[in-house]
Amino acid sequence: MTSQVKGWCPSLLRPMQAADGWLLRLKPSCALLPAAKAKQVAKLADGLGNGQMELTQRAGLQLRGFPEGDLEAAAERILTLGLGEEDGAAEARRNIVVSPLLGFDKTIKHDTQSIVQKIESGLRDDAELAQLPDKFGFVVDGGGLLPLDGIAADIVLRCAEQRLEIGTRYAIALGSLDAAEPALALAKGFLRLNRGRFRRLRVLLQEDGIAALLKEAGLDAPYETLQAERAERPAPGFHDQESGTSGALLAYWPFGSLDADALTQAADLSERYGDGCLRLTPWRALAIADVTGGEAPELASGLRTAGALVDRSNPLLRIEACPGQGACTEATVDTRSLARRLAQQLPAEGARLHVSGCSKGCAHPGSAALTLVGDQSRWSLVRKGHANSKAYAKNLTDRQVLDRTRNA
Repeated sequence: MTSQVKGWCPSLLRPMQAADGWLLRLKPSCALLPAAKAKQVAKLADGLGNGQMELTQRAGLQLRGFPEGDLEAAAERILTLGLGEEDGAAEARRNIVVSPLLGFDKTIKHDTQSIVQKIESGLRDDAELAQLPDKFGFVVDGGGLLPLDGIAADIVLRCAEQRLEIGTRYAIALGSLDAAEPALALAKGFLRLNRGRFRRLRVLLQEDGIAALLKEAGLDAPYETLQAERAERPAPGFHDQESGTSGALLAYWPFGSLDADALTQAADLSERYGDGCLRLTPWRALAIADVTGGEAPELASGLRTAGALVDRSNPLLRIEACPGQGACTEATVDTRSLARRLAQQLPAEGARLHVSGCSKGCAHPGSAALTLVGDQSRWSLVRKGHANSKAYAKNLTDRQVLDRTRNA
């Protein structure tokens, strides 16, 4: 195992150091975490880490607070559970976001599962792809009850539409092609054309253009330019299938953060009311599938006890906040304390807000209607921008921020 300093995207075998200890990130295949394994992960997180964990925007689970001396033991136990690759480089590049209800939702495109498996195999076994940057990622969207509308990556397969999106800027029609093949060919084309210059495909496209990439990938296909789209994340609560037989319940936690007890409770509830699995999603939420409409209220009640947000009217759903001071070395402000106080004065409906401990904006890389940025124990405010955008107000105290953002 290699201990990495901040700046890396942490993985199971390439952890990252934070103010509260070392971080490990789990990326279960198809984002599927069986309840029995979830309980073992919770026990591990509480026993060796600090018991705190986060749902990530790439449908992973990040465990916090490990002493450096316990990292190897923690990773070995997780590998024993079958939740990672023994090769650290292969584990780091296995970045695939998939439809969270895969295997349950019959309306998901039938070949989605096999496409995911082929891409996973290529990333694991193809020596050429071993050079992909850690942040290079794929999305495989099969549609269905919880489609991945608006979820972006370097390469996105929209299986239901037979479309492949490239670098968030272009798209080609797949036609009769096996979708996994052109996706992997584009990843190889990126490496050949890039020659180590850039970490993200969209940057390469800005420099070299889509035509050069398609040629390098061996894809003779017309392309279209994508229009920027923003899709709202799905609402919490019960999502019923058209058949009416059963559905899925989507549960958020404030700021995507939960502890070992909450994960254990969620796993118990999935065994009692669902199919015995927790499904990780890119909305920083957990889904429990195969839930009947009659039992959904009881499941929702149990998840509330575990700290989950399952009611659409909760203002905390509007706020993204990083761990802040004490957990991150960059932060000088208590982000989540202010975020909770802010939620108490917000109406349920409205645009999303972002509370960031520093200008990196890790919790919400995109633009927000209002962003609060920590700076030397004070705050700056940004309207309709990112954490590193120009602020319209600076050097504010907590009280001044609350006064200025009342009813935002």
